[in-house]
Amino acid sequence: PEQSHHDALAVLQMPPPLTSKIVYSVILYTGKGLVILSRGFQGLKEIIWPPSVKPDLIKTYSCRPHLPVRIFLPASHDISSPHVYPVLFAIVGGGLFIGYNKEHDEWNRTFADSQHVVVIGLDHSKAPRNPFPGPVHDIEALMLAALADKTIPLDRSSHHPINRIALLGFASGGNLALAVSQLPSIHNHPLAPAAVMSVAGVLDFSIPTEKKLANRFYKPSLKPSKRGGRDSFGPVMPALCWGYVPYGVDLCNPLLSPGYADLSMFAHEAWRLACRLSRQGAGVDHGTPDSDSKQAQWRVVG
Repeated sequence: PEQSHHDALAVLQMPPPLTSKIVYSVILYTGKGLVILSRGFQGLKEIIWPPSVKPDLIKTYSCRPHLPVRIFLPASHDISSPHVYPVLFAIVGGGLFIGYNKEHDEWNRTFADSQHVVVIGLDHSKAPRNPFPGPVHDIEALMLAALADKTIPLDRSSHHPINRIALLGFASGGNLALAVSQLPSIHNHPLAPAAVMSVAGVLDFSIPTEKKLANRFYKPSLKPSKRGGRDSFGPVMPALCWGYVPYGVDLCNPLLSPGYADLSMFAHEAWRLACRLSRQGAGVDHGTPDSDSKQAQWRVVG
């Protein structure tokens, strides 16, 4: 059979030296231990001073009973009203190892109230016990369960030109958002997300960390810890990759590295944006046609 572009790019995850395995294990389990300790103290604090920001609903589904879903309804919502809303699924960040969707409660509440939408916070089982592709399918199962849950006032109507469903992920959650949206069960769903947003998500695991750091862009306007020459997250990235990706897995797999996803997986708006970006930089016109452009030249020759 004909070799695909993805097969030609295959980069397999290989076992590191023993010393690296030891260092990576120390990094991962020390980090997880500190987070567990911190959450323990936070839990005690909340017993004394209950948090002011809470979800309206916390649901568990039989497909993943250990992963509660946190649901935020707009402050203006009237429980007696049949009104339905657009829905934003928000996936927890945390490097695939330590994230906890409760940590996004304030953001989810603010967005639900200010934009008059339902925000559904999704979690997943953590690596290394749940390596790739486990978290992808955790999110898939929870999304399908929530979309089928008629008690959530999400807009399932067909009179809108596009679905009023969107998917957002923070950091590692951004990677999962772009991955799960490629799965046939989500991509071909009648309520498939009309938009997917990745906030600082990892798009390519096939590029070694040292090469990424060499090309990292820094913004001088940011605070000192973010603006200058050293990425504080860089040293732990190899450990995260080692703990999440099993040996022998193709690092160019689009579910792991969404940057390798087929163009057809992207919304048409993303294609038009790519067309516009192709015309920028060094005054060079890369000649990418944009059939929706209002300018005849761009429609025909780019």
